[in-house]
Amino acid sequence: MSKSFPNHRGHGKYAPDDYRTPDDLFEGLDARFGPHTLDPAANEQNAKCEAFFTVEDNGLFQTWDHPKIWVNPPWHSIDPWVDKAIIAAGDGSEVTMLLPARTGTKWFGRALKAAESIHFIRGRVGFHGPHSPEGGKSIEDCCVIRFTELGLTVPGARSTRLMNNVGEEVTAGGWLAI
Repeated sequence: MSKSFPNHRGHGKYAPDDYRTPDDLFEGLDARFGPHTLDPAANEQNAKCEAFFTVEDNGLFQTWDHPKIWVNPPWHSIDPWVDKAIIAAGDGSEVTMLLPARTGTKWFGRALKAAESIHFIRGRVGFHGPHSPEGGKSIEDCCVIRFTELGLTVPGARSTRLMNNVGEEVTAGGWLAI
């Protein structure tokens, strides 16, 4: 997305909301949960799927009629994207979202209740964008949240897992290793 949001590093500057998911992370998640066929929060430079919606298309107002959907939404406005993902899962799609691990937010509480699985990523994700073409580490911890019909309909089907920054599952020992 091309809108801007306050840079949480301070200095009152604004950073664009169109950072690209690292290829190795997406490829690992696509191999595990894909193949993903729609990226509803993208632009021509950062789209991860052949089908994608731009900020001008406004993916929130489009139909997500794909079986497997990848979403790295604008982090300044996550709430409606989580809600749209939950609706898409209820309609039969599998939605994989890369999000900041903001566990104290209302959207995370809704996600926790509806997700099939939540995967916390060990280490900070290195995003690429117009102001950091070489990539820069996120200032926030990240997680991958999966929404599916199973997560919405089967009590106890939810799981929490740990993964590295290329989408591979790690053990608790691997998580704690430095």
